[in-house]
Amino acid sequence: MELNREVLTRIVSWSAKDNRPVSLGEVVGSRMPEQAARLNIDPYTEKEPFKRVGELDNDEMRKVVMEILSHTSDAVRMSMGRSSYSPEQIREAVRAESDLGRRIIDMNRSEIGMLEQLFETGKVTRLLDGTTPQRNKKS
Repeated sequence: MELNREVLTRIVSWSAKDNRPVSLGEVVGSRMPEQAARLNIDPYTEKEPFKRVGELDNDEMRKVVMEILSHTSDAVRMSMGRSSYSPEQIREAVRAESDLGRRIIDMNRSEIGMLEQLFETGKVTRLLDGTTPQRNKKS
């Protein structure tokens, strides 16, 4: 599977030590050194590796989702079931830890877990640098 290198900037964890969001590239670099080397991702050299999504407590996961939502355009509407929500409504639901907020958190946890698994199992074979290669182009 080929992914755009930009996926490495996706927020997937939270550093309690530094009180900041952590990118997928940082998690791969700290927890999956073989995959990082193979895909030319900077290694993480600190003693304590970043947490994977399954290791985050509820508060840390809420912070991850709030960080992701902070980059969502207010022009976007999010549909869940038969209802449609503005980003601000979604942010408020996550902040309040309502049923909707917990569903949003769980969806993000699942998506991040899938991304981590793709890297860990070696399914990501190549990272593309912003342009898609042309294939089977006939002259």
